[in-house]
Amino acid sequence: MALKEDFGQVSRSGLFKKLKQDSFIIHTISSPEINCTGLICLTHIDEYIEGHILKHENTLEEKEQQQLTMFSTREAIIKPALLTYPNNERFDDYIETLKLEKVKILETYFKDRQQTHTMWAISNKDEIENINKFFKRELLHAYIADGHHRFSTYAKYSKSLDTAISPWILTIYIPFSGLKIFEFNRLFISDKKIKIAQLINQLDPYCFYEKLDHFSLPKFKFNFIIFDKKHIYACVWKPSFLEKYVESEALLDVSLLNEIIFDHILEVNDVRTEDQIKYVEGYRGWEAMLKYLDKYEHVIGFYLYPVSKTDFQYVSDNHKILPPKSTWFEPRVRNGLIIHEFKDDK
Repeated sequence: MALKEDFGQVSRSGLFKKLKQDSFIIHTISSPEINCTGLICLTHIDEYIEGHILKHENTLEEKEQQQLTMFSTREAIIKPALLTYPNNERFDDYIETLKLEKVKILETYFKDRQQTHTMWAISNKDEIENINKFFKRELLHAYIADGHHRFSTYAKYSKSLDTAISPWILTIYIPFSGLKIFEFNRLFISDKKIKIAQLINQLDPYCFYEKLDHFSLPKFKFNFIIFDKKHIYACVWKPSFLEKYVESEALLDVSLLNEIIFDHILEVNDVRTEDQIKYVEGYRGWEAMLKYLDKYEHVIGFYLYPVSKTDFQYVSDNHKILPPKSTWFEPRVRNGLIIHEFKDDK
């Protein structure tokens, strides 16, 4: 039985254990690739509306309607939105002291990602007050890493009498140091043969390029990989070309890819809606790209260097918007590990 498809039946099964009192939840995710600690709590949607929670992506009305239907049907949220913030060493160290065996409520292992998820419930009044002081006095703003559509949907509908949505959104706060930003790689699927050599020639005014014998990850910003079934090229945007963007303080590889390759050379009308473009999360690696090469007859792939945390923070701080599918943050909290039912707010 899948929680996403039939939340009501799973909820009635008695599988979930309700906390006896209001608590903050400390959540640690450990794996060979990452080790981080976050704090799970409810965040009032006014924090987003008033600009204390910063976004970096636009949202789509269609997806907001999907979220609205899902929340209204379940009357619950089954996965926290992911927020991040600059590290605060004092607070981060304090959270570590609260991980006591007597307040541990969950420890489980997911074989598919080799991740151990552990949770502690913090309900002591003094400890809750100390955490609240951090939110009130020191955490001036946070950044949405995953959950833009959840926040935008809550902002539009949570205060409406016509919906069951609560104004409190389930969230997890993880500091910058605990997160890793992966790229979103792209594949362009065509109904006719695309000659990669011709594409490379068209890039000559913009890029240096080198043919590779085997795949290699991009090594730095402005370095990216183009490939098809038989050929792999490493490309670097030319400094002479980048000079035209000298006033752009957060120039991104994905922006250049969209402008020069998809818009100018491949003549894609709108990358936000073009179904010929497939997106592959960077954590899935080169192996995931190979599966698409095998699946489609005419395909060209683009493997990018991840957006830096500095560029991500600059874009958010200055109320700018990243292009669609620019970042994928890891780790993610699994569906159903912690649930907020809206009836608890009534």
